[in-house]
Amino acid sequence: MTARALAPVAVAVLTSTALASNAAPSSTTAPCAGGHVARTASYVLALSLGPPEAMYTLAQVKAERPRSGEVMLGGAMSPMHMAMGRAYHLELHVCSRSSGAVVTGAAPTIWVAEAKGMAKRLPVAEMEGVRSGRSDYHYGNNVAFAPGSRVTITVVLRGERATFHLVVPKAAHTMKP
Repeated sequence: MTARALAPVAVAVLTSTALASNAAPSSTTAPCAGGHVARTASYVLALSLGPPEAMYTLAQVKAERPRSGEVMLGGAMSPMHMAMGRAYHLELHVCSRSSGAVVTGAAPTIWVAEAKGMAKRLPVAEMEGVRSGRSDYHYGNNVAFAPGSRVTITVVLRGERATFHLVVPKAAHTMKP
């Protein structure tokens, strides 16, 4: 699935370890231009939140030939506890700030916190759309949020940090600023 197909995350706010440059969603089609974009010293991070995705192993993709969903290349699927809310697909694209190249094997840490809750570490899967290839290489997982809740997502990658604040959509997987 491409970042363009996902609803953009509301506001990107960088913490003190990242450079002070926020960017609104870009109109280009590069992997790190969709959703909301944060820049650190070394990386461009594009975070999107959309409908949940079916997750497949490489063997399942070869055997079943699904037409949509994500192929997991590493990491772990997140256990879904639907009593906590509605399922969404959190997708983080990482690109080199200097070259613009998609960064693979980066192992970012993603922390998710709802407004009055403790931050929880999200199990991070490395994946790409089953029909998209490396240009859609990204990190994330399916996650449950209470519709309408305020969420803070913090990404740490090799000592560099970016924080995204958003309001989870109540319906139709659209984001509010």
